[in-house]
Amino acid sequence: MQQNGEQGFSCWTPLSNKQRNVQLFEQRLVLVLHWFQMWNQQQRKQLLEQLLRTSSSREQRFCRDLLTRVLPETRLDFSRVLPRTLSLHILAFLTPQDLCRAAGVCWTWRVLAEQDCLWTGPCIRRGWFLPYSPGPKEFGSWKNHYVWCVGSLDWNRTSNPREEQSGESRTRRVQGGVLGLPESRTGFQTRTLEKLQTSSTLLLLISNSMPAYEVLLSGLQLGVQAELLDHRGCLPALLAQAQRAARGRRVRRIGLLVPGGTQEVQLLKNCVVSAETLRNLELKEFWAKLSELLDPGVEERGIDLFCPLAASASGISVLKVLSVLTQAEVLSPMGFSTGTFQSILSPWSDFGFRSIPPGVPALRFLHRNVLQAWCRQAQWMEKVLERIRISFRTELQREGSRIRGRLLGHFLWDQLQLDILHVPSELSESLTEELRVLSGPDQDQTALDWRGAVVTDLHNSERLYLERLCGIQKVYQQPLAESLSCSREILSFTEIQIILRPVEQILEVNRLFEANLGVRLSRWGPDRCIGDVFKKLCSNLRVYSNYFNNLHMAVSTVDRCRETKPAFRCFLKRVDRTVNTHMMSLLELLLTPVIRIEEYVTLLQALKLHTEQNHPDWPDVCSSLETMMTFREFVQKLKFNSEADEVMDETQKIIQNCPTLREGNRQLLLRQDAALLISSRETLPDSLRIFQEFSDVTLFLFSDALVLTRRATSHAPFTLIPRVEHVFNSSVALDSLSVREIKHSPYVGRALVLDGPSTSWVCFLEDEEEREHFLIVLRSALLGR
Repeated sequence: MQQNGEQGFSCWTPLSNKQRNVQLFEQRLVLVLHWFQMWNQQQRKQLLEQLLRTSSSREQRFCRDLLTRVLPETRLDFSRVLPRTLSLHILAFLTPQDLCRAAGVCWTWRVLAEQDCLWTGPCIRRGWFLPYSPGPKEFGSWKNHYVWCVGSLDWNRTSNPREEQSGESRTRRVQGGVLGLPESRTGFQTRTLEKLQTSSTLLLLISNSMPAYEVLLSGLQLGVQAELLDHRGCLPALLAQAQRAARGRRVRRIGLLVPGGTQEVQLLKNCVVSAETLRNLELKEFWAKLSELLDPGVEERGIDLFCPLAASASGISVLKVLSVLTQAEVLSPMGFSTGTFQSILSPWSDFGFRSIPPGVPALRFLHRNVLQAWCRQAQWMEKVLERIRISFRTELQREGSRIRGRLLGHFLWDQLQLDILHVPSELSESLTEELRVLSGPDQDQTALDWRGAVVTDLHNSERLYLERLCGIQKVYQQPLAESLSCSREILSFTEIQIILRPVEQILEVNRLFEANLGVRLSRWGPDRCIGDVFKKLCSNLRVYSNYFNNLHMAVSTVDRCRETKPAFRCFLKRVDRTVNTHMMSLLELLLTPVIRIEEYVTLLQALKLHTEQNHPDWPDVCSSLETMMTFREFVQKLKFNSEADEVMDETQKIIQNCPTLREGNRQLLLRQDAALLISSRETLPDSLRIFQEFSDVTLFLFSDALVLTRRATSHAPFTLIPRVEHVFNSSVALDSLSVREIKHSPYVGRALVLDGPSTSWVCFLEDEEEREHFLIVLRSALLGR
């Protein structure tokens, strides 16, 4: 017995006696299992770990297979087994709401469910574009943008309709619905965005020729299906796009956001809708088939044209014809006082001048803040293009003349063959028909109250103008003034007075003007007068004069404070371009009085056009228009002087080693590139001398002097635009300058000799038109001296 116990606890193993070996193994196995039962969890794990470490690979595979049989895996996390690409592909089949639920499973699933590749598609399909480029380490930007866009939608209803919820609480409820919380906690109706989109009732067709159309696609209202049209296409393709966007359903209204003006609609690049072209059979069929997409069971069905057709008689006739062709209501903005794109926010009307509040039809399709921001951006782009056309007018005209000459020669000689050119009979019949139509009686437009339409637009635009001025007070002046009473001063009292005090004076004058307009409009009739109200406004234009004279100092103060005061810079960053400021910055709001003067002139011109000379309002309207036009010339002169000072500062910067240019009332008249010529024999007459180019120069012609600079052109690799440097060479006053042309020379043409008191320059201008223009401006400046 003792021997057996000693053998049980010993390390001896009888290898030669197999029977004894098996018996001893079973005894020791029972003992180890007994010990294993007595150990705690840590000791057990340590034993198992040591056994696995000391086992061979074959034995470890045996343990793995045994564990698989004993504990089979019924649930497997695919994200831990499959590659990341396949895991994201599986999650891509989930809806946004399911993705938010999946993000709550574990940390690994949250990282996968918030990847931008899963949220980019749902955002783009709904027209919700991210307004910035995410950084390389930014995480979940598209998901946050999706949640914010859903939060901005106004489709949810609380249990208590009388309770007014703030935007922040509504966003929390929407986020709760997106995250999949129960309806009892969020107050949501159990509807998903996909179900809402299937009940779309509005169709918006946007031309890709519209500037910054991506901004419009990011601000669609709920229930609006948008389609981007190809401006270079044809009418059947446009109709097919509209039908594909409708997805086989009838819509309540169709919006057309395409280029156009007060008399025509640029539906496509080669298709213009006007009173004359609507006689075309193809256009008639297009509008008839487009109207088939409208729901006949809805009373408010119609088409909204975003072009200001209601501002002219020919545009009203277009609306009448379209209403007959479509058998539906056709609306367009009036926009007497606004530009091409700003007219969308003006009052809308049909051909009967039915009163519709400003911008209401457009707000059915787009959010107000997005629409206001787009109108501002489109207006900026128009101004930039106008500046570009003015800057490159000479180059564009020269290139255009060359292209026209080549096309004309190719058309006449290769296509028409001049020897058999004749006028066909079809062309003669078409001309006869058009002359017969033009000689017919004019349409009677006297029944339309054009004066009432102009006054209505004047009153609505005046209210919008006052809202912007009041926005300056509420958003900027009041917070800045309140900061003076505490220790967190943003601007000093003097700076606030310089920037914002003149706005208060304008606000007082225009509030009285708007009140008088409202009284006259409430009692409006064909014999009512409005010119005397304008005369009262013209008598207070000295307030505007003080404002415009102080505008340069106000703008300079804003720029200086933004650069030197971080608190003011943070304040502007927080309040600029918000809904309360009509998506405009402080500097843009300060320029609204300048734009309003232009609108006053335009409205008075429209009022004068539709006022008969025997009307009692005729003298006051003419007097007010003359006063406003004189004041507009004063504003334009101030603007010209300001731009001239900026040009002088820029010229001072680009000319190296140049003396001070801003002296007195000096202005830059012309800048001309030329080549400086030299000759070895200066004793010979100009017609017999041989010249060679010495260097490239630029002639800066000022109102009292001529500056000649050496022009050096250099190129950088991978860049097409060259870098031009100007180095000051010499200058001469116009009083001591004379100019003569080199004529009858077989060696040089289009050359000028500029004689100064001590030296002379021979300059060569390559283009004949530029040479003539330079001579005209130079001689005019010499005569003015």
